[in-house]
Amino acid sequence: MVTALPRQPSAPLVPEWLTRWARATPHRVALIAGSDRYTFGELDRLVSRTARRLAGVGVTEGSRVALLLPNGALFAVLVYALARLGAISVPLNARLAVHELAWQLRESRAAVLIFDASLAAAAARAAEGVSGLLPIDPHHLAALPEADTPLRDDVEFSAVQAIIYTSATSGSPKGAQLTYGNHWWNAIGSALNLGVHRSDAWLALLPFYHVGGLAILWRSVIYGVPVIIHESFDPEAANHEVDRGEVTTLSAVSPMLARMLDARRGRPYPPSLRCILLGGGPIPRPLLETCVRHAVPVAPTYGLTEAASQVATLPPEDLPQKMGSSGHALFPVQLRIEAEGRPAAAGEVGEILVRGPTVMCGYADRPEETARVLRDGWLHTGDLGYLDEEGYLYVVDRRHDLIVSGGENVYPAEVEAVLLEHPAIADAAVVGIPDAVWGQTVTAAVKLRPSARLIEDKVRAFCAARIAGFKVPRRIRVVDAIPRSAAGKVQRHLIRDQVSRFPGAPGMTASTQGRSPGSASRSPPDEQSGSVLASPPAARRQWVRGAFHAIAGRYDLLNTLLSGGLHLLWKRAAVRAAGVRPGGVALDVCCGTADMLLHLMRAAGPRGRAIGVDFAPGMLAVAARRLASVPDRGRVTLLCADAEMLPLGGGFVDGATMAFGLRNLSRPARALAELQRVLRPGGRLAILEFGQPRTPLIRALYDAYSRAVIPRLGGWLSGRPDAYQYLHDSIRQWPDPDRLAELLRDSGFTQVRYRVLAGGIAVLHVGVKPA
Repeated sequence: MVTALPRQPSAPLVPEWLTRWARATPHRVALIAGSDRYTFGELDRLVSRTARRLAGVGVTEGSRVALLLPNGALFAVLVYALARLGAISVPLNARLAVHELAWQLRESRAAVLIFDASLAAAAARAAEGVSGLLPIDPHHLAALPEADTPLRDDVEFSAVQAIIYTSATSGSPKGAQLTYGNHWWNAIGSALNLGVHRSDAWLALLPFYHVGGLAILWRSVIYGVPVIIHESFDPEAANHEVDRGEVTTLSAVSPMLARMLDARRGRPYPPSLRCILLGGGPIPRPLLETCVRHAVPVAPTYGLTEAASQVATLPPEDLPQKMGSSGHALFPVQLRIEAEGRPAAAGEVGEILVRGPTVMCGYADRPEETARVLRDGWLHTGDLGYLDEEGYLYVVDRRHDLIVSGGENVYPAEVEAVLLEHPAIADAAVVGIPDAVWGQTVTAAVKLRPSARLIEDKVRAFCAARIAGFKVPRRIRVVDAIPRSAAGKVQRHLIRDQVSRFPGAPGMTASTQGRSPGSASRSPPDEQSGSVLASPPAARRQWVRGAFHAIAGRYDLLNTLLSGGLHLLWKRAAVRAAGVRPGGVALDVCCGTADMLLHLMRAAGPRGRAIGVDFAPGMLAVAARRLASVPDRGRVTLLCADAEMLPLGGGFVDGATMAFGLRNLSRPARALAELQRVLRPGGRLAILEFGQPRTPLIRALYDAYSRAVIPRLGGWLSGRPDAYQYLHDSIRQWPDPDRLAELLRDSGFTQVRYRVLAGGIAVLHVGVKPA
């Protein structure tokens, strides 16, 4: 029997969640931890007894009680018991060093420390010198008498439930104060997004001292569903738990899920598992692709301690179409991207701001830090990201981790994603190291797979085929492990300290070593002239770039050679500008090159389709012969047309690129109108056309090249002498870029802009179909 604790409410009250479920469904299972199994009724009674024992040693409303415990039933019972007293939980990371634990005990002003016997030595040393701290172990706690103390049977949303220290990926941690209202609204927002079933059971693998783990305990008693607790993470044990069929939802970080999938070796999960909430930082693209390939129901999420866990979550069914996204903001949460003090446009990278009832009430005893991040009702997260035209969030990196090299912004998470695609690399972290020439140089620490060898030049070449040259790591160091926080986030400050101490160590190559500043090797940006066209963020186009630069087929090489390198320029610039959605439908309106289409098909995923449209029947004939021996070629479509009669439904295509072909059409305005029709709202069209070279000599050389080389060499290699004649005809025409931009606007495209490339030889246009 719970006796209500009398008080004057300062905010709306709701019935205490565990008490409510204990009265409504006393025999329903609430918690499973090893051999311990409690119903809601049993758990409610145990929590009340524990709360009265704590009251007997002086724990009262507002007391701060530190918990140094592994995951288990006791941790959950203590969290709920402290809530019954109005006390504040201070979960401590059991992996911290003694001096770090001591600092957090002093910083939090903890009155009581409850610790596990396995951590007794660390607890004793950490407690030394902490004034007024009462250490209690579980055996001592169980022997304490119960005080005759009234307990709370309601919840005040504005009351602080816990002080959780941030994961300290940089600098010292801060204690985020989370209220009961924060937990409630986060749980409700998650339920509205992912759904809650009466038969749900949540597998708790994340540590409870992390906000992602603590949130599971509160969702359990808010939803009235059981939580299954594993004391420590073991991939085989986690898989076995899922295979039993009771688990419907689990939370994990990327390294944990990767180990679980490795242990399964492709064996599918049972249909009873409907969601894996995946957070803790950027998720490697190969991991997401594996999940799509094996139908693993992953829900990528973006969250942070200061917002009580989730901020935005992508439902599993949206993953193939929005790979790389963290989804929409939860229902009660508002998201805003701020760039240079103003709201960012769609696709523009800026700082992620969050507002809503899930946001903490501030950092404990740190008013200046609180005022710095909570301004005008918005939480300034320090994370960088962007929203696409449909409001989906893409997280790029942390502002603190941004590398500025030679005036170019480099997002470490983007480079890490590429490194993790390399077959020899198991884990990677990228940081910026001060450099006298470039300001900072991109430096990588990598952990190799068993028996793998690292050849630096080959790794750099691998990266250079997928990202811009200025993003390629100039230094690569092999390490035994990548330091990560309990939340799975890379601790870049530790990596930075480590690699900066070994500038000349084996396995690292300085960016300017052996070169003068004027001769340092560096890939220039794609565009060299003054521009009026901004490319969309790198994270968004990652899969497209990777697909195109992975092509090794002779026909793609042929196109690059015959265009004098402009075909490669198109792949690096036009495709990025098109901003094709990950997992979406790619439309290639230039050359039905089989290898290009095959890589697009693989990158688009099982729901995507690669479509090749060409104006030269000979090119499509070459592609068709190459595709004839390819399994599952049904996801590749070849269309022979002049782009005026595309047999596609309206809104079918995510992004289109066209190169060196628009001027050859008999009715270009009709072709553009047709492309505008098949694009989805917000979809981009990128067009690369030959421009007029700036000097007469270059014009003459290019005219001779197109006349003598393109038709002959192209015809010989393709078997169709007429297949490349149109390139020669195109090169001899020098259209006005402003006129083409006007043609795009007349066809219904908005945000039309262009950039002159490669000394004037090519011009890249971009237009957007209005949403």
